[in-house]
Amino acid sequence: YRWRILAGIALLGLLPSFIEAQINRTARGRNIVFPEYFEKAVLSGQQTNQLKGRLTLAEGEYLTNGLILGKVMQLDQYTPEGRTNLVARAPECLFSPTTRAAWSTGRLEILAMDGRFTMVGNGGFEASLPNSTLIVSNRVRTVFKQSLMKPTSKP
Repeated sequence: YRWRILAGIALLGLLPSFIEAQINRTARGRNIVFPEYFEKAVLSGQQTNQLKGRLTLAEGEYLTNGLILGKVMQLDQYTPEGRTNLVARAPECLFSPTTRAAWSTGRLEILAMDGRFTMVGNGGFEASLPNSTLIVSNRVRTVFKQSLMKPTSKP
């Protein structure tokens, strides 16, 4: 009889982790934000927790493999001075909280340099928050506004 009581108590101890595992597999959320900070101050006198980038998912669902299926992804990258340098948007992506990388085989739109540079990729991308890298794959269209192009001076 004591053995059954001890076994029951042991099972009750496992119950919270079992419930948590069940919840994590089907967890969904809205406006999920993953910030990335500079490791150290880039400019003298600057804070050490300066925001380098931020990935936001309008909706996200945790998958059983540890990834997040994100809907309406926005990736913002910032200069050391705190200004927005680049904004990338995708209708859907997978995101790994472990490696802090996002990727998709779908569309990606990029707006940079205060709107003077735009790029649309229709064949996939991969973004890494820690490395501040963004790779755009196939079927890419890039537009440079004339204000970005300056005439070269003659020597």
